[in-house]
Amino acid sequence: MTRSLRPRRPALALAFARFAALAAHAALVTLFALATLFTAAPRARAQSTEALKELLDGVETLAAPGTPSPLAAWSKEAWVVLAGSGGKGIRAPAIVAGRAGSGRFVALPHNGYFAGAALEKAGTARFLANAVRFCAGSKREPVVATRNAELVALLEKQGIAARALGNAPLLQELKGVDVVIGLSSELAMDDVAPLEAWVRAGGGIIAGQCAWGWLQVSGKASLDENSLQRLFGRFGVAWTEGYLGKTGGDGFNTEREPPRLTHAEYAFDYLSKHTNPEAVKNDTPMFQASATVTAVAQVIPPDDTLLRPRLVSVGAKKAAAVNPTAEAPLGRLAGGDRALLAFLIRESERIAPGEVKALAAAQSFPGPVPSDAPRTTQKRTLDTARPRWHSTGLYAAPGEPITLRVPAEAVAAGLVLQVGAHTDLLYDQEQWKRVPKAFLRRPVTALATTIATPLGGLIYVDVPEGCPLGAVEIEISGGVKAPWFVLGRDDDATWAATLRTKPAPWAELECDRIIVTVPSSAIRNLAAPSELMELWAKGADAMATLVGVPRARKSPERFVADVQISAGYMHSGYPIMTHLDAAPAMSDPAELKKGQWGLWHELGHNHQEGDWTFEGTGEVTNNVLCVHVLETVFGIPTRKGHDALEGTVAKIPAYLASGANFEEWKSDPFLALQMYLQVREQFGWEPYQKAFNDYRSLPRREKPRTDEAKRDLWLVTLSRATHRNLGPFFTAWGVPTSDAARAAVADLLAWMPEGFPPK
Repeated sequence: MTRSLRPRRPALALAFARFAALAAHAALVTLFALATLFTAAPRARAQSTEALKELLDGVETLAAPGTPSPLAAWSKEAWVVLAGSGGKGIRAPAIVAGRAGSGRFVALPHNGYFAGAALEKAGTARFLANAVRFCAGSKREPVVATRNAELVALLEKQGIAARALGNAPLLQELKGVDVVIGLSSELAMDDVAPLEAWVRAGGGIIAGQCAWGWLQVSGKASLDENSLQRLFGRFGVAWTEGYLGKTGGDGFNTEREPPRLTHAEYAFDYLSKHTNPEAVKNDTPMFQASATVTAVAQVIPPDDTLLRPRLVSVGAKKAAAVNPTAEAPLGRLAGGDRALLAFLIRESERIAPGEVKALAAAQSFPGPVPSDAPRTTQKRTLDTARPRWHSTGLYAAPGEPITLRVPAEAVAAGLVLQVGAHTDLLYDQEQWKRVPKAFLRRPVTALATTIATPLGGLIYVDVPEGCPLGAVEIEISGGVKAPWFVLGRDDDATWAATLRTKPAPWAELECDRIIVTVPSSAIRNLAAPSELMELWAKGADAMATLVGVPRARKSPERFVADVQISAGYMHSGYPIMTHLDAAPAMSDPAELKKGQWGLWHELGHNHQEGDWTFEGTGEVTNNVLCVHVLETVFGIPTRKGHDALEGTVAKIPAYLASGANFEEWKSDPFLALQMYLQVREQFGWEPYQKAFNDYRSLPRREKPRTDEAKRDLWLVTLSRATHRNLGPFFTAWGVPTSDAARAAVADLLAWMPEGFPPK
């Protein structure tokens, strides 16, 4: 898996009509903010310094339970206490504290801070005790309450008396309480407004959650629906959807003063002052400021009065000019434009579909829809026995609403209406060659669901696993027809005559094994889609047969071409993502017949099993599957599918002569692959097929739990499948196995490839 001078951008229509109406008010708010900045900033800085001193007293490091979520802060009275790693050299808030009216608060990046495992590490317990004292303010003997009995005992060890809350409504329980600690995402939405009032009247609150985890578990579409997010958003603080990296040991090191540009107000000021990329000599502060404001732009509440008016004001002036392209990407120096674009995208998701306007960037990617293309209404039968995305053959034009209508029984069945196939998020990338989010999903919770996006895209209905509806009649209106071929439903003559000329800019070619999504320009001259999809099906079947899974899949695998993806040159998943230059290989049978290592490599990842993929073989066992497809379907000899296969053969003698170091073996996937190919050349593919099937029938208790156990089981299973003792072969290659594993196959005849190891 692998990974300028900017031309003047054309003047374009404003991305959002309502920005113009808000601009005058926002300008006044901005002028007022600038007028008070110089008097407020020193006071806020002094408060921040005192807060850090109090909160971090006696604390050098904190635990990092699970995978924490970064926070965001934009209020003058919210201070970044500690910053973690946001990736690519930037930092992101890990802990935020501040004031709200007469009260105080502390926000943590994970609810695991309230559990025993984290409390026993580093200075976590001391920090929580400090946080209680901070939130208590001048109260010397505060009344502290929590619903976590474990915290009661911990705080008592720190000299803080705490009591356990009952199950009555929270505000009723907080009568007479000064500080509540341990709140997480279970906070009821009805408690948000009264709890905010309680804090502003002098209460203290310490809360934490893992935002990305909450989204996964809750199934909600946005953090806007999270009660803790709603509460802290009123204080100028929010959780974001990303992942927060450690800065030392098992967690986070404390600092005298976290990087100032991790706070969105300072970051926005920096971007406002540095609008000329040519004059910025060091791009690191610009990239940091951009990342900070970009994160806030995605989570700032729609009714925020602190920073949002400033974003609206800039949007009214500049929205029409922000247009990332492959030729003129938004890079590290384009901080203000990146932050603005993130805000525009988030804004479009919050407003009514009829208010959404096309972004200028839509003309570059995904591409324009002809203005004279007919908008159509189509009825389709949705087979909900098949989970995941269902193609519709329709495309939503940028800024135009489309509506899905379903029968009553489908309203609460978990269906999701989606516009856009390009689901990779690019927010953390150093360059944006397209808008960083190019899709939108809406749960189907009514008879009619309407959606519009500023970029447009192919229209899908996403079906959850285990949906009980069966066949359902749906209707989609407002879409434009896209080139769409389904093997077994359509024939080549109909395709050539009518289907391939449909006006949408993206096309899909489908069989029950694989669906490929490519620009329509790639298929306008395709004459034989049947041959193409039959080749895709044969390759998918060959891989499924080798690993021992049914050829008939619950749902087809998907390949989607994109101008930019989130990682590498291609990456696996659903969908498998690749760059646009792979589109010809995906959509031309003559090109597909040449092998196309990368495509089958990624499909191999989707078929890998962890039980037979130990450390160092994550990019190896998938290649075994890839070689099998190239050889058995396309007739490509074992070592001809990739240039590195033949080249690595020459490295084997030197590797063995130097002692066959396993660390070197693990770091060189094509060297490691040679070991697997030697087995195939001697015994054929049958032992691999048998071994993979044997793994599939393993009882849970016999599955390997450590990497050492994985290597041992692979030696034993493959030896039994070949009817040969492969222990000496593994040893010669430097792959370590235990005495017990080697003894388990000692009854078999030992095998070594002829002439191996070389003398």
